[in-house]
Amino acid sequence: MSTEACPLNITAELDAQTWLLRQCSLPDKSHCCQGINDLIKILHFSWMHFNRSFLLPTNNIATLCLNELQKQVEARTGIGAETFRSCNVKPKSFVCDPGTCLGIDNLVSFESKVDPTGMKLNCNGSRPDAFQCNRCLRTMGMALRSLNKEYGEKSNCPMFVLIYVGGGINSYDGLGPDASACLLSVQNLTRLAILPPPPNRGNRVMKWYFLAIIPAVGILILGLGICLCLNRRKSRLRKSKRMKFMQRYELLSSTTGLSFFSLSEIKDATGNFAASNVIGEGGFSIVYRGTLPNGSPIAVKRLKYSTKIKGDADFSHELRVISGIKHRNLLPLRGYCVEFDKDEQVSEQLLVSDFMENGSLAECLFNPNRSTWLSWPERCKVAVGIARGLTYLHEFAKPAIIHRDVKAANVLLDGHLNALVADFGLAKLKKEEEENSHYSTRTVGTLGYVAPEYALYGHLTDKIDVFSFGIILLELITARRALDSTSGVLEHFLISDWVVDMTQKNRAEEVIDMRIRDSGDRKTIDKVLLLALQCAHPRVVSRPSISEALLALEALSSPLSGATEIPSELEAYNNSRGDFSWFLSPGGRTDESLSDWSDSSG
Repeated sequence: MSTEACPLNITAELDAQTWLLRQCSLPDKSHCCQGINDLIKILHFSWMHFNRSFLLPTNNIATLCLNELQKQVEARTGIGAETFRSCNVKPKSFVCDPGTCLGIDNLVSFESKVDPTGMKLNCNGSRPDAFQCNRCLRTMGMALRSLNKEYGEKSNCPMFVLIYVGGGINSYDGLGPDASACLLSVQNLTRLAILPPPPNRGNRVMKWYFLAIIPAVGILILGLGICLCLNRRKSRLRKSKRMKFMQRYELLSSTTGLSFFSLSEIKDATGNFAASNVIGEGGFSIVYRGTLPNGSPIAVKRLKYSTKIKGDADFSHELRVISGIKHRNLLPLRGYCVEFDKDEQVSEQLLVSDFMENGSLAECLFNPNRSTWLSWPERCKVAVGIARGLTYLHEFAKPAIIHRDVKAANVLLDGHLNALVADFGLAKLKKEEEENSHYSTRTVGTLGYVAPEYALYGHLTDKIDVFSFGIILLELITARRALDSTSGVLEHFLISDWVVDMTQKNRAEEVIDMRIRDSGDRKTIDKVLLLALQCAHPRVVSRPSISEALLALEALSSPLSGATEIPSELEAYNNSRGDFSWFLSPGGRTDESLSDWSDSSG
């Protein structure tokens, strides 16, 4: 029996380079092979660093490693074996064959044929910026041209140059995401040989020195020279600004796996932003439906001019927030588009995501023209999905994220009525070293969903998202908007105030949507109603955390929700800050459960 095993630490590399497989977790698998091939290059870097050799010694070992890689990739991403095999990865590409590239098999034999000085100078670093990455790639191109000129072109020599830089020069333990993204940015390695050499900074200095010492021959010539220099500088600054923008977004694409779409691709997909394709509009953006050439439906969020003139900070922020999170109840992002006008100013900023067949929760609840409506079990499913997405943002994302604009219009429903929280343009990252709360001078959000302490004092905690979630629960139960004028009571314009008033008058049944009022599950509806009021409580301390609300909601919406105990995870909340006594009450309603609401709201 063979005792051979794969010597590559595949598990550790998959844990460290999770961003490479992010494309495999999306519905569209067309970019999955690129992530797998890039991961194989990373494994080559690791083997070179620890063994000073380019490839594995035997075909049997290469086959073992490839099988292990396929097994772990399928387990982590859920792709099938046929998807992995379609990437055409062969064991032969792992095996060290002296005939592959000039008989080179280890670091010493490589350096005997190529002068490594330039690569050691320009490619050694774990966090290169765009300029350093460009110099490194051009230096690698010079080394490859030197090999081709001296020994003739060899098909796999570009791969050897890449492995030498990734594992032979760099300390592999310090090869961060920026360096990895730089080395993996050239997908066609044979193109390295046609890159021009890195610019000679000394020649540029001499050029400007020579121009500076030319004596002025007259006032007219001097004036013309000054005007010319100012005009050139202005043009250079505009081009430099555009270059910095593009370098920032290109690096963002490399490190997050997001795709970059051209404006022409977006226009083709949306019919040149046809009005008939508009599926939603807010204060900062318009959302269009589109179709990619492969038939995939997409949603395109187009920022309005009033938002773009503030710069690209908010746009970059939303890209980083969305690309850094992954949860089945948070809307994933496919890619983005940035376009410039003739003055090198940002003219278009667009976000591209998957299209959700059932639209937004607001459309499902409030559109009178819809032929179908949500049943009570479907509404419970939507509420649980929203709570799970917010729980991930508050307690599992690193750093934690406060959404700040949770509302029915920002909850999308897929074909199976799974809820996905969307629109992270106003999201706030909560650093681990910050206090549990702080104050913000810029209050954002949507009227009706904004917590009172945030609207009045700028007091920002994750409880403002809990308040908004409570309002959404009330909308699910009543099928009325957060700011509702149909109640017939002018002073109770806010839906939570109206529901509290009706409940205290023992008229809670009247607030329930008629379509679910006779569902036969009134006890559960009553208890979810009181959970909504607890979440939307005007006092911060009286609100549960979103995870505590999720536990109660899951227990209430479960087919076994007739349990006679408060879930054990809620005991701490029940004993210290809140009152879940209504959870145990037979009818789901107690006067005591709303007494402190009256005291707080006056």
